[in-house]
Amino acid sequence: MSKIGFNLFLLLLIQCRLVANQCIYRGKCGELISKNEQTKGQIFPIPCVVDAQPQPLNQTNVDELKKIVPELFTGFMSLLVAENVLTTILTTMFFPALSSLYPLKDPNPVFCCDDDQAYAMLHDQIAKAEFISRCPSCYVNFAKTLIHMSCSPRHREFLKVTKSEKLKDSDKYMLKELSYYMTNRYANSFYNSCSSVAFPSGSSTVMKLLCGTYGAEHCSAARLLETMGHFDPSPMQINFKLTDAAIDDRKPMDDTTYSCAEAPKAYSTMACSCGDCPVICPVGGQLAYAEPDSVWQVWGVNGMWVCMAFVYLVLFMVIVIGFVICYRRKRARGHKSSEDNTSNAQKTSSFGQNVHEFGLQFDDTIREWFGRYGRFCSRRPWNVILPLVGVAAAVGLSVGILTSFVAMIDPVQLWSAPTSRARSEKDFFDNSFGPFYRTAQIIIWPNNKTTFEHFYLEDETTNSTKTIGPVFEKQFLLQVLELQSKVLNLTANVADKEVVLSDICFDPMKNKKCATQTPLGWFQNDINILNKTRIDEDLNNHEYNYLDHFISCTANPTSQYDNYIETTCAGTFGGPMFPNVALGDTDEDMPEPDRFMTARSLVITILINNNVDDDNKTDAMAWEKVFLDYMHSYSNPNFTFVFFAERSLQDEIDRLSKSSIGTLAISYIVMFIYISITLG
Repeated sequence: MSKIGFNLFLLLLIQCRLVANQCIYRGKCGELISKNEQTKGQIFPIPCVVDAQPQPLNQTNVDELKKIVPELFTGFMSLLVAENVLTTILTTMFFPALSSLYPLKDPNPVFCCDDDQAYAMLHDQIAKAEFISRCPSCYVNFAKTLIHMSCSPRHREFLKVTKSEKLKDSDKYMLKELSYYMTNRYANSFYNSCSSVAFPSGSSTVMKLLCGTYGAEHCSAARLLETMGHFDPSPMQINFKLTDAAIDDRKPMDDTTYSCAEAPKAYSTMACSCGDCPVICPVGGQLAYAEPDSVWQVWGVNGMWVCMAFVYLVLFMVIVIGFVICYRRKRARGHKSSEDNTSNAQKTSSFGQNVHEFGLQFDDTIREWFGRYGRFCSRRPWNVILPLVGVAAAVGLSVGILTSFVAMIDPVQLWSAPTSRARSEKDFFDNSFGPFYRTAQIIIWPNNKTTFEHFYLEDETTNSTKTIGPVFEKQFLLQVLELQSKVLNLTANVADKEVVLSDICFDPMKNKKCATQTPLGWFQNDINILNKTRIDEDLNNHEYNYLDHFISCTANPTSQYDNYIETTCAGTFGGPMFPNVALGDTDEDMPEPDRFMTARSLVITILINNNVDDDNKTDAMAWEKVFLDYMHSYSNPNFTFVFFAERSLQDEIDRLSKSSIGTLAISYIVMFIYISITLG
């Protein structure tokens, strides 16, 4: 083929459009108002089913997409559409070769999403995955999965609409369910890039959050994608089909992915850190720490010990030898000094007699003086006591003991010096970042400590029998819920105003909903959800209940949706309940999360905002006082409990201080009476 002919052929292909570039959905046909606890109330647009061609986006969206998915902007005339059989055959035959020869950037890229979709995806769906951005590769792979689904100009290659719904009074169809075909290589690479990324606030990896009810321990590539595609918060149900071959007239998406050891250069020049990607750690997947210096040894014993033992032995021998020499010399001089002893004894006797007489005289003087003073005091008591009382009162008033004395009951002030390093560091932290939260806790364990069995059916192929601890007994939980509801609704009165817990508690979402850690938070503290059940007709009418929800939430506390009873694991404040905080006395020999279901006690932890200034703690202190008084008066024959508030230690110190006043007063009165009687 001549050069001119080849160029004409290229121009022919440029004017064509490839069938695989048609879009299957775009725009907005409806809205999903989320009922998921973590996204409750948020509105997600539902796209329309279309059969249209890609269209350009504004430059702002294009620039942002180019940072994450540069592959959409490269390739030889990436958007070709055949309109007849001839061009279809030609492009099928020559397109791969031409793409490799001419890896040009597309000057006018087009996409299957519109500007509103692109903006919502980039600034809402993907931006909310900021917690995985600490590992750029994981973040980019996650974003690419969503971007290809929404904006790729080749929808029809790897996407298929499986369910739609016709809108009333309109010819449009709203997308309800979608199949997303993807290669196993892409799915596994995406999963592996994120599987070790840390999630510090959950003491686990991000898989604990991304993998829903499966949790980090039981997550896999398929389960990760299944969770991502679940309806609500996803605006439509997305079924990911993992295959390496074309099926259902669809070719699986197999775009470029990045391992955690690679840097997605268009987005970031940094790869993931060692803490998020063990394969790049210097030694064996872990950080290489400097080896400690070897210990100096002599005869297999610490060399310093040997040296000190030798020094001790030398000193001991010197002392013993010196004592022996002195003793023998003294015996040798014994006979020579016997003649002088008589004269020396006479001199010593006269000197000792003078000292003895002086001591007797001094003793008699002191005895006589104090005797006169005692007789004076006993004959004229008021002349002595009143002046002493007056002097003591004057001194006390001058230093403020009698007018402004306040007992020190703050443990920090009692047990740490103001100038100590620990105290100065604590003061610096409190003044810079604010003091740590005040804590009120109730620890409860049932009197009936019998365990029981529960048949757990995860799916049609996975089932097991779980050993359940006594705290999960239904009636016990109902009684705990009743107590918890009363505690959370306690009211204190401070300066003619009412103080409720929501006024002083830690509410991270600033919605007046307290971040109370409690096992009942997995049911949003709602008795109706605790009693909720679900019959699964696909699994021989198996009934799921609150125990299945407990198992699901202890495995993944951050789960947004639980299929078993169709509710979230998040608390009323929108955050997770951590099983290692809310459950206690578990079987440590069992692995997580199974050991949490063996709990024999539960913990209700209430976080209250703290303040450096004592004047700003008045409301919290008042509510804690009401809390302690209520718990002191509460009793239940079916369980035992202990409780604590931040002020409990101060109250106990104050109580002990006041209880000692009577004992000290009685002791001094008895002592004065005894002295008075003794002095006659």
